[in-house]
Formats: sequence, structure tokens, C-alpha cells
Amino acid sequence: MKKAKIMIVEDEFVVAQHTRDMLVKLGYDVCWVASTGEEGLILAQQKHPDLILMDIILRGEIDGINAAQKIRDRMRVPIIFVTGFADEIILQRAKLSEPFGYLIKPFTANELRTTIELILYKAEMEKKDREKEEMLNALLNAPSDSAMLIDKDGILLATNKVVSKQFEKATEELIGQPLYDYFSSENAAEVKVWVNQVIRTGRPVQFENSFNSKIFENRLYPVRNDDGEVDRIAGISRDVTEMKRATAALQSAHDELETRVQERTAELAAANRELQYQIDEREQTAETLRESEKKYSRLVENLLTGIYINLKGKIIFANKRFTEIFGYERDEMLGMDSDLLVHPDERHHVQELFQKNLSGKNVPTEYEVQGVRKDGQVIWLVRNLSLIEYEGQTAVLGNVLDITMRKHMEKELQRSEQQLRLLSSQLLSAEEQERKRIARELHDGIGQSLSAIKFGVENSLRELGHASVSSPSALEAIIPLVQQTIKEVRSIVEDLRPSILDDLGILATIGWVCREFQKVYARIQVEKQLEIEEHEIPELMKTVIYRILQEALNNVAKHSLADQVKIWMKKKNTTIEWGIYDNGIGFDMDKLMFLKSPAKGFGLASMRERAELTGADFHIRSKHGEGTTIYVSWPDRCWVAL
Repeated sequence: MKKAKIMIVEDEFVVAQHTRDMLVKLGYDVCWVASTGEEGLILAQQKHPDLILMDIILRGEIDGINAAQKIRDRMRVPIIFVTGFADEIILQRAKLSEPFGYLIKPFTANELRTTIELILYKAEMEKKDREKEEMLNALLNAPSDSAMLIDKDGILLATNKVVSKQFEKATEELIGQPLYDYFSSENAAEVKVWVNQVIRTGRPVQFENSFNSKIFENRLYPVRNDDGEVDRIAGISRDVTEMKRATAALQSAHDELETRVQERTAELAAANRELQYQIDEREQTAETLRESEKKYSRLVENLLTGIYINLKGKIIFANKRFTEIFGYERDEMLGMDSDLLVHPDERHHVQELFQKNLSGKNVPTEYEVQGVRKDGQVIWLVRNLSLIEYEGQTAVLGNVLDITMRKHMEKELQRSEQQLRLLSSQLLSAEEQERKRIARELHDGIGQSLSAIKFGVENSLRELGHASVSSPSALEAIIPLVQQTIKEVRSIVEDLRPSILDDLGILATIGWVCREFQKVYARIQVEKQLEIEEHEIPELMKTVIYRILQEALNNVAKHSLADQVKIWMKKKNTTIEWGIYDNGIGFDMDKLMFLKSPAKGFGLASMRERAELTGADFHIRSKHGEGTTIYVSWPDRCWVAL
């Protein structure tokens, strides 16, 4: 509960301090202590206390009684006079300032608290009564509305002059009479229903009814007693007959206007069709243009294409989309030289087409051209131009469509198609080379070994055919050939797909690949940092990781001149990240990433293709002298799907 703010006006310091301490202990908030009537008057207006303890006898030109009177005139603050004298004259003077109570010094804490609580309660009650009275006066003094106050049984307790005039009776005659007696039985029953609803729900209602051939808009408000119960109802009625008639007349006029608009619209549509046949007449064309500008300005403003009018090389009209395409405000574009919106390299060509069009020559009205935005950005546009008559002069009506995104997509598509064709041809070439390599290894290695085994077995069979020969030495000589053949078969299989990848997983395969790499290239130090578990890597992703690692290490050995390679893999939140870094000489990204020649970039392109087929983000960072980093990441949307 909020503490009451109390101000003390006392010129004796000891008494003031004692009173302040007493109030604080009682739980009140002492907002200020004043020592003179003048100071108390000023502070009361500044601090807005809930109650003032005012000493009657004060030093200065204004004593406590005068100060209380001035405060009472300006503010509704309850004041308790505190005095050590009970002089009759002083008390009579004090009564004139209408104080809320008195305290005779000395007083106890209990007396102080009792007096303050009673005064605060009394002030609160007076405030509520005052607010009710003000509300009632406001209702009853309404200048044009009927206002009345009734009890729960419908007995009139108060009315204003408008009610007297409406019921043709004096106010004194109406007070104490049942309100329902002045209505027809039907209207009285309806009003009773609304009154009972206010009493039952405690909420205001609004309704309309008829009285003496007039229509009234009525509002009923609940008035509560000190116990919070609704014991009275305040009502306000407003004569809305004329407003209703005006509304009906307005609606009738609106309907009539709507009909006329529809008829006029039909007439205009017919006129427009007729104008299409007379478009060759200059005056009628100008009229059509003006009407079209008036009727379809909103349509033009909301088109997805830019619309403008060019008169003598200057832009005199531009819709919203046209300004957005070039990045200007409308005020900036009006009066602008239209050539400024065309790329400098194409201005001569555009001017040539424009002049030919003006001279009546057969030239394309739609063409593609590069434009320039306000910020200097070059954009691609499709322009469609036609000649019109504007205010008696020949002007150009232009349609502009921004196709920059389409151009970029076409360029990317062409580049992708070129890359795809080149990649396909290189894949076919690589496939053929791989077949030749496998065929050569089968012929030169396994084929030769199998031929030697065949000859050895045939010789052994011939020797075994002689009864005198029983030594197995001839067959034992074949065993090394068989072992060598098995080793070569395993080598070919490991090149195609290592069995360790299927048996032990990708992490073990990465370790095996790195060991095999260092056996061949001992000068290159390989460092691994694998912060991920085998079960966290999807199966389809493992083959991609192995092939990219194969190609990356092959590039390091052939081209990088590096002496250090770092390989890392980890799972960060829901993303799998994998990368390979070498500290070699690096390369020019522009030359190799876009496969500009069949001899370059095939390995990088195949790595990118493998990664992106699984939905990964593939990045290569390389500069001359700063090494190369291959970075691949699989967001959860990729590896969860895999």
C-alpha cells in the first residue's frame, strides 16, 4: 500500500523534528518540513502532499491560518491545525479556513495516527462525493442532450431542462415520478430491459428507441453507492432523427451516384472503344492521353515495368518502378537528360535508333541495352519505345524492364554449360585413361605373371608324368609368382577403392592414405587433426572425402612444392567441416577455377563437383607464395539427409 505523504509546517525546530520522527515511526512519508507560512505555501504547490500538519502560530507575515486559507483556495489538500493554545478567538479564525481537524500540543503517537487516518479517510470520501457530484452535474447540464438520474425502480431523481421540454413538464413535477409512465407500454418494456441489464451487469449500455415520432440514441451508466452496488442509473438521450434522415438521404444520394457512375463508366467504355478508331486524330489522341493519365495513373505507378515519357531528350514523366530501376528520386529524374541513363558505350547506338525511329524508318522498337544507375552500377535493360503525341509534340513513350539478374543467370548458365561440357569430355578422357592404365597393368603385370604360372604348372605336370620324378621343387618355384600376382591384384583394387574404407571407415582410411603418401614423399610432413567420431560421418560422405583427399594430395605432390600439409576435420554445432592446407607456392584462382583450358583445373573442378553433389559448400583459397586451402562444409540439412 502506498505511504501517505505528509508535510509539516512548524517554526519550532525541536517540535518539528519530534513530530517528523513520530510520523516516520508510524509508517508515513514526511515529504518536507517548513518553518514559515510562506515556505509552506510554496512547498505545498511543489510537493503535492496528501496531508499537511499546520502550526497555527508561525513566525513571519503569514501565520498558519492565513497559509491554510491560501492553500485551501489553490489545492484540495486536507489540513490539520496543531496548536498549544485553545483560545476561542484563534479557534474561530481557524474554522474559517475549513480545516479537517485539530491537534492540541502535546499529543501522543496514537492520537496523531488516529487523527491522520480519520482525516485521510474523510478526505477520500469527500473526493469521491465531489467526483460523483461533478459527473452528475456534467450529465444534467448537457446543453443539447436529455440527461436524467433514476433509481432501480425507474423513479426520476434528477433531470435537466431538455428532459422537461421533451416531456412538457417542469423539473419539479418530474422528480419522484416513474420514468416509464411517459412512454408507451412497448417502449417502457424495452427501457426496463436495458435498465435491468445495467443493474445486473454493472456495465453501461447503448440503444436506440422512438418517442413522439423521433429517434433517440440512449446511453445508460451505472452509479454505485459506497458499498459498490448499483443503486442509481444515469441516462443520456440524444435526438438523432435528423442525423438518421440525413444518413438515409446520403445513402440514397450515394446509391444514385453509384448508379450514375456505373452508367457513366459504361458510356466512357463505349467512348474509349470509339476513340480507338479515331486514334490518328492529333487532338483526340492528346485527350485520350490526358484521360488515360488521369484514370490509369495508379495502374502505371504499380506496374512491374518502368514507364517514362521522353520529350526532346528530357524525361518529363517517370513511374515509381522506373525510378527504382535507376535508383533516383522522382524529383531528380524529371527534366534529366535521358542519355545519362544509358551506358556511355551504347549512347551513340541508342541515339541512332531514336533518330531513325523519328524519321519513320523501320527499326526495332524493342532492344537490349546497358544502363547506368545513380550509384554508377551498370545494369541490363530491355527497352520498348513508341512515338506518341504529347501536348501537340512528338514524344517517346518508353517501357523499361530490368533484366540484369536474367543476364547474370544466362552468363552463369553458359559458363556452367561450358564447364559441364568440358568436365564431361575430361571425365570421358579420364575414364579412358583409367581403362588404359588398368588394361596395361593387367597385361604387363598380372598377364605376364599368369603366363609364367601357366608355363610353370605345365612343366611341373610334365615332370610329374615321369614315374622317376617325385620332387616338388618345380611347383614350389611357382609360389612367388602367385604371391606377386596377388599383390598386384590388391594394388589395382586399392587404387580403385581401398577396402579399408569399407572395413574400418574414413578416419582410418585418412590415416592410411597419409602414411602411404609419406612413404613416397618423405620430404612432405603431414599433420592430422581429426576431432570427430566415425559414426558422426554419413556413409555417402566418406567416399567424397576420400576422393577429394586423393586429388588434393596428388596436386600437392605434383604442383605445390610444399613441405607441410595439414588435414583437419571436426563437427561444429550441426555442421561438419573438413579442410586441407599446404604451405606451397599457391596458384592463380581466376585461371584454374573456371576451367579455361582442358589442361588445367580438372582436378579442382572434379573436387568441387563431388562436394556440391552432396550439398556441401566448397571453397578454395590460394595466392602465389601463400599456399592453398581447400575447405568443405556440410550443414546439417545435407548430412542429415545423407
